[in-house]
Amino acid sequence: MKGICLIVVGCLAFAAHASARTPLSTIIDRALDDGTDAILPAPLSRTLGVSRKDRPMPARQLLFRSGHTVHAFNVDPEHRHEIVLYVIDEETKRTTGYLMTPAGRLRKIVTYREGEEPVTVPRAHAGVEFSAERDAWTEHPSPSSH
Repeated sequence: MKGICLIVVGCLAFAAHASARTPLSTIIDRALDDGTDAILPAPLSRTLGVSRKDRPMPARQLLFRSGHTVHAFNVDPEHRHEIVLYVIDEETKRTTGYLMTPAGRLRKIVTYREGEEPVTVPRAHAGVEFSAERDAWTEHPSPSSH
C-alpha cells in the first residue's frame, strides 16, 4: 500500500509540473533548442548586469522583424534564468532591453541610442511596453531564429 501511495504522489507531482508549463516556457525551450548562437550587445549586457567578467552575455536567440523594428528573445544557455528581450528601432537607432525571469516578471529595463551610454529605466515607467513585448513572443505565430 505504501508503494502505491508513493507512485500516486509521484504521478501527481509530474502532472502538476507538466500543467505548470506556460507559453513562455515553451518559447524559452524553443530558443534553447532552435535559436541561433548570439552575443548580446555589450552595453546592454553590462547595464542589465548579465555580463560574464565584463564580457557580453552569450545567448540562444530568436528574432522577428516588424517593419523597422527588430525583436529579439535571448536565453543564456548556461544560466537559463537569464532571459533578455530587446527591441531595436532601426529608424531611431534606439535599443530597449528587458531582463526578465523565466516566469515573465520584469527585473530590469535599459534603453540607449547607438553611440550613447545606456540608461536604466525605473520599472514602473515601462510596464505596458514590457508586457506588450513579452506577450508578442507568446502570441507571435512563428518567431524565427536568425
